[in-house]
Amino acid sequence: MAFQKSHNLTEVINARGTFTPLAVSRSSSAVCEAVTNALSSYFIIDELQNLASQSIAKFANSEAATVTHCTASGITASIAAAMTGASSERIAALPDTSGMLDTVIIPANHCVNYGHSILQAVRLSGATPVIVSKDGQCSLEDIEQNIVSNHTCCLLLVSSKLVGSDALDFTAAVKVAHNHSIPAIIDGRSYRGGKMLSRCCKGSREGYRQGNESEQRINARCPRCNRRTCVTKP
Repeated sequence: MAFQKSHNLTEVINARGTFTPLAVSRSSSAVCEAVTNALSSYFIIDELQNLASQSIAKFANSEAATVTHCTASGITASIAAAMTGASSERIAALPDTSGMLDTVIIPANHCVNYGHSILQAVRLSGATPVIVSKDGQCSLEDIEQNIVSNHTCCLLLVSSKLVGSDALDFTAAVKVAHNHSIPAIIDGRSYRGGKMLSRCCKGSREGYRQGNESEQRINARCPRCNRRTCVTKP
């Protein structure tokens, strides 16, 4: 902890996992080496962003990907994209959302706070959050009714222990949104429950468990390639 001492910073032993106020995570030596090499050069940023996006998309087995500063900025950018599509005129107009579908449906117990409210991440895009709840719970019918009655650009869901005992079926909720041609944005930064999936071993997708049954931590490694990879939680 020489850096903390030399700058008179608090020494921290992290027992919280990927916790934003504790700087989220540490970088591996491989990442540090790559960053060090890159920082000594100039790049055409669009090319570098495209390369990073292609690599992330391949790793995550997704259609596309992009680099953002953090989860909150990723939410803001995703909502902005849901409103503007590929229109350069609409992109340039933000945060003015005139003529756009500009409301975001979010269950009340998904309005989490990671140090600032997720609702602020919504509003920074120019969109307006519509909070859905009935007696503290949000049903599929509540979501559908609010999608229909508002100028909805997307459904926003949060997969995190911070939402408490949430009985909402994510797969069904996403289907409701898609039935109305509305995209769904899922904040999975603090994934809760089930299997956390990650690509490893040349594209295989598996979840691995480590630790006791009461709490599964994020120190899991793939038993084949030994890469620190994914987690299952009970």
